[in-house]
Amino acid sequence: MEELDRNNPDLWKWGFLYYNPKDPNILPYDPLSRGVSGITFNFGHKKAPLVIVFLSIIILAFAGYIVFYM
Repeated sequence: MEELDRNNPDLWKWGFLYYNPKDPNILPYDPLSRGVSGITFNFGHKKAPLVIVFLSIIILAFAGYIVFYM
């Protein structure tokens, strides 16, 4: 199969996590529309860990604000 064939089941971990280090898109279109918006997150992208850490910090900061200041 082609490297960027997003229908390839070998590129989906546990059936719902897209992992393809050869795909240059961090938010590729999901041809099977597993997500509500038709896009998914590419966990194999080289910048994926940075995005995950950044989003985690934002979520934890928001949760901390709600717990301690509301």
